[in-house]
Amino acid sequence: MKTYKEFIIEASTTSDGFKALSDHEKIVMIATRGLKSSYAGISNYRFHEANKDTGISSDQWDAAKQNLIGKKYINARGALTTLGKTHAGTIYDKLINYKA
Repeated sequence: MKTYKEFIIEASTTSDGFKALSDHEKIVMIATRGLKSSYAGISNYRFHEANKDTGISSDQWDAAKQNLIGKKYINARGALTTLGKTHAGTIYDKLINYKA
């Protein structure tokens, strides 16, 4: 069975918009699409869960997030833009079906 990270990377190559993103950018996009920014008293819940599932470091997360802001996939507050929602939704739906 594939790991969460392997699935994200493999599945995301099927979306033209994601082909130009790094693996870390893809992880940030999926976590942003699927998780609340804070939950259960954890202020950076998206990073917390992505780190647990994929091993992405805080520095890698921050760099990927800044790159995504520059590419207009997420805004300065960390929310997906319309462009980001378009691309992240397809991959997230595949991930949910994979985990089920």
